[in-house]
Amino acid sequence: QGRSSALELKKKIVRYCLLSWTMCMATISAPLKEIFKTEEDYSEKGLITEEELAALKGQKPNSWKDQWWIPITWAICLVNANHPESQGCQVKDQKDFISQLSKFQSKLHDVSQYQTNPLPLIYGQALMVAIYTWILLGVFGAQYLTLQHSPSVIWFALPWFR
Repeated sequence: QGRSSALELKKKIVRYCLLSWTMCMATISAPLKEIFKTEEDYSEKGLITEEELAALKGQKPNSWKDQWWIPITWAICLVNANHPESQGCQVKDQKDFISQLSKFQSKLHDVSQYQTNPLPLIYGQALMVAIYTWILLGVFGAQYLTLQHSPSVIWFALPWFR
């Protein structure tokens, strides 16, 4: 009995993590958004139950997909419920597992933030200017300059292509 309930708990936690990942990535990725258009798509894949969907919708039925962090919070709450007989893990293992779930949530948050706050266009433009300048200076710097008898010629000589 204890092993089967521990296995069910593990499956539920993994399902919550997959649900969070899918909800987060479906807001970013167009192909994934096509696959997971409606709440029925999530239910058909076995990622969410009707009760969980009702809890996610709450007061805002149209923005439930944007609340991707809630299933990870549910998973953390499941691990926090201290049932050593059913979970089969010690308190230290429990803390380590919660730490990993929090890290997973943090990484998803980073991906979500990067998508909503991309690098400004000026960074790409500055990089292109730097590359073209480096190429242009490299072309002129690779030219052979012949000095005639005076060292002052170097200040007035501009190397041309030969």
